[in-house]
Amino acid sequence: MPAISVIIPVYNVEKYLRECLDSVVNQTFRDIEIICINDGSTDGSPAILEEYAAKDSRIIIINQENSGQSVARNNGLKIAAGEYVAFLDSDDYMELNLCETAYQKAQQTGADIIMYFYDTFGDECRRSPAIDTILDDEIVIRARKIDAVNDNYNVIWNLLYKRSFLQNNNIYFLENVLFEDVHFSVKCACLCNKISVIREILVHYRIGCGYSNDKKQSEKKLQRVEMFCHMIDDLRKMDSSQDFLVKLYLTKWRDLYSTYYYRIPRNLRKKMLKSIVNNMTEEEYSLLQNNNVKLNTGIRNFYLSLYGSLFNRVRFKCKYIKGMIADWFVKQLIQSSPWIQSTLELVDNQQETIQDLRKQLISQNDKQRKA
Repeated sequence: MPAISVIIPVYNVEKYLRECLDSVVNQTFRDIEIICINDGSTDGSPAILEEYAAKDSRIIIINQENSGQSVARNNGLKIAAGEYVAFLDSDDYMELNLCETAYQKAQQTGADIIMYFYDTFGDECRRSPAIDTILDDEIVIRARKIDAVNDNYNVIWNLLYKRSFLQNNNIYFLENVLFEDVHFSVKCACLCNKISVIREILVHYRIGCGYSNDKKQSEKKLQRVEMFCHMIDDLRKMDSSQDFLVKLYLTKWRDLYSTYYYRIPRNLRKKMLKSIVNNMTEEEYSLLQNNNVKLNTGIRNFYLSLYGSLFNRVRFKCKYIKGMIADWFVKQLIQSSPWIQSTLELVDNQQETIQDLRKQLISQNDKQRKA
């Protein structure tokens, strides 16, 4: 039995697939299996998988008709034999010590989930630093676990999971629904015994590629509301305490708002809005308000535009339009001025330096704590 199963759904990503696979096959920790699910790719991705599998016996290829990322991951889970499971998107890549570092942490702590940091990058965007607002190295309180996965955007590729934990709790991905990783990650956080944190960037997430960028998937984005309702109902049975419900509702509201305004194509927003109106309830808003939750201004104004007066609706719409104009103006200004571009690059370099210093301080504190 391998120590870790790395599951990689693959769909039309030949441009980046080699970089992804190189980062996995060259891990310093060798006791892994690499399960690649070809989800009906029509480009050169299948040939690249076969090429790598011919050189490395640890690579297992599953070919399926195009069924989506969640089906691909579930099929990978069905045959995974590792003690632990890690997920990776086929346009992203790992640090070469990810498996070794995460496995050692899992063995030391006995945690069901190991979380590590990541950064984001893309062909047309600057590199962004890892999200780092987690206060504890080991998280055992249920509400704090939800905070931890929320702070890291509810993703599943910066986590190592104990496979027996997933099996014993019958945790799989919802199929034929986009953003299934939100449901999966929050449910895992609620059910696990503890999350152990590695304060190191170990995975790199490429923006603007992969499944979520596929125009065919736009209609499925409407199912995000359905997914959240399913998740809330599922988890509310587990714990109905106020602290827990506040965290659930905050997760739900934040994601529904960002989905509606930043991820849903304009032609689908009316359909999406009908679902949201029925699912951002006054009862939930009251609970958040009564617990002194500081809602993002955009979320609060969005809610008031749904349930408030005509004035609230007009004000929210005007702010949204003004924000769009401001974004366009700033983009044009940056593109037309080499001086502004060079200044922003200088600021980015300074931020990277600060991030490096911060990591050194965290590392020193960890050493002092162990000593």
